[in-house]
Amino acid sequence: MQREFELRAESHGCEPSVVRGRATHFNRGERVRRAAKIFFPLLAAALASLPIPAWHLAAVPGFLIAALVLGVRRLRQSERVEALEGPCPACARGQTFPIPERLVLPLTLRCSACGEFVKLQSARIS
Repeated sequence: MQREFELRAESHGCEPSVVRGRATHFNRGERVRRAAKIFFPLLAAALASLPIPAWHLAAVPGFLIAALVLGVRRLRQSERVEALEGPCPACARGQTFPIPERLVLPLTLRCSACGEFVKLQSARIS
């Protein structure tokens, strides 16, 4: 399910602007499927590494730890941000902002057009 939201974009000495975001919400079944898609291939890689001498000493624990960590991370992820679009408060050019792996607000990004820092916050413009 898609959800849209607004963020406040600020740049030093400029009027704030609104950046619109789009996120996909995952229900429990989708989260389990996404976790399984990463867990089972890594588990298979761990099992395939077992008969390889010396390699299995590092590969098996590495693949198992990666499978657990990434599987649990996807299982806990209730939504994923797909897009952040809006004008830069410094130069007013519309753009698509890069989305980091984990979106934690406040988030400081750089405008690709003017190079100014843009701070994204969840507070609305008053």
